[in-house]
Amino acid sequence: MIAERLRAVAYEPEFDRRIGLKASYLEKQINTFIGERLNVLLSKNRYEVRNNLMYGQDMEEPFIDVIKRGVDYRQRVEGESRIDKGREEAEIEGFSKTQKVMCNPETPIGTMMISVSPDGGKNSLYQHNFYDIFTLKEDKGEKFVEARRYSSALTVEEYKDKLSPLKTMVDISDDTDFLRNPIKIEDVFFRDPEEIHSYLHKEHKFIKPEEFEKIMRACEGLRGEYVRSKDPRALDAIMNKADMEAGLVERKINWKVPLTASQEINYFAGEPVRTVATGCGSSGSTIKSIFDKESPFSVSTFGLEEDSYGSQEFECPECGKINFRPKDQLLKNCQHCNSSKVAC
Repeated sequence: MIAERLRAVAYEPEFDRRIGLKASYLEKQINTFIGERLNVLLSKNRYEVRNNLMYGQDMEEPFIDVIKRGVDYRQRVEGESRIDKGREEAEIEGFSKTQKVMCNPETPIGTMMISVSPDGGKNSLYQHNFYDIFTLKEDKGEKFVEARRYSSALTVEEYKDKLSPLKTMVDISDDTDFLRNPIKIEDVFFRDPEEIHSYLHKEHKFIKPEEFEKIMRACEGLRGEYVRSKDPRALDAIMNKADMEAGLVERKINWKVPLTASQEINYFAGEPVRTVATGCGSSGSTIKSIFDKESPFSVSTFGLEEDSYGSQEFECPECGKINFRPKDQLLKNCQHCNSSKVAC
């Protein structure tokens, strides 16, 4: 069971307390996190093209290095026999292929590639089903890659059936094969990402981007307070207010006058946080170990976290397995057996 293995941290307020973190980056992380909870249909990201490599926005290293670091981290924690080894290594190969096309000086502006990421199966950490559409664009003479992520309800076989006109599917049998083989989209088939999405979309419950933007505007004061204070209660309040604005929990009170951020925190953080089920656990309150079983979208999640504050290795006195403790952070339980003897 995943819960009996290393608990994969998808979002942890402690990451946000490190010195030098840009407010714009933290705001984006909050939006992404709330969007995942609400199953927003579309998210966007931008990669800068520099020296024939793709760099994440506001990042000073190629994004491929982040993915590689995430794979290295997972290797140290769970070893060669881990269930997701092939999938995680396929992410490196697939992103490298996308990067090679997008960063080629001869590649025309408007070129698109799609990376399909079905869930990893019952025992995998990776339980999300989505696809990324990369488009080479240009702004004031500078090339960049726009990445649009769409949630999906297609099965592997349905993906194969839909995409077979674009690429032979003979060697595609699972999530790993799809991740290893991004598909270049010829413009004779589709003109833009929305046409691709219309072709691939299968009805499933989601919140539209414009609805999500309205929800996050309503949470703007709380988000600003969290960026300022890094108070986990403020993040609990954001989740609860976003759920209320989305109609997922009951609106118990209508205020006659606007509340301050402090008043909203006192109200919303005092309510139970809706649990969001995932394949390897659930997400709920931030007060304890926040969302420590939430399913990550990509192995790059671990690469970003590892870069944030490094780690220290030590052996659990109870089970003997190696733990990786963040620098200057307290670890109260073993990441493998949950023993409290490791507290340090």
